[in-house]
Amino acid sequence: MRYILAWIAAFFPFLHGTRYEVNLHACSEEQILVEYEESVFPITLFNVWISEEGQKQVCPLLEQAKRLEIEADAVSAIEEPLDVYVFADGKLVQSILLEREIASVAIRNPQYRYAKEMQDATQSEETISTAVKQRDVPDHTRGNLILGFSSMVWASVFVFFLYKKFH
Repeated sequence: MRYILAWIAAFFPFLHGTRYEVNLHACSEEQILVEYEESVFPITLFNVWISEEGQKQVCPLLEQAKRLEIEADAVSAIEEPLDVYVFADGKLVQSILLEREIASVAIRNPQYRYAKEMQDATQSEETISTAVKQRDVPDHTRGNLILGFSSMVWASVFVFFLYKKFH
């Protein structure tokens, strides 16, 4: 049991709802890398869509901070890249970007830990940042229809073979 706990701690060092002080290892518009306990992890900002202008402002914001902390929401998956709330000098980075209108809230879920704070940072519930007017959202309807149809065909074939075998 002790070995299993050690293995889990080695591969999943972050717990949901706990803040961890980290050091900025590297930052670019494509990727943010933080260092925690001599390990480097890629992270993304949880629950925000960032405009191109916003992506240019994230790294300077993180680099100027004297203290960086990250926190995983209870619903975010503990996988790479790690989706986290990022705090620069105690202020939520997602809220800063929302206040500057260079990001928008991805999902309005009241169960997210900092949903209220992020909502308060936006101008209004109806306003989406002018910098983030549209976002390409793939339409999964066709894929879902194909998956459902093929599942029904396979289920029919399975039932047919069961019927032939036992009758």
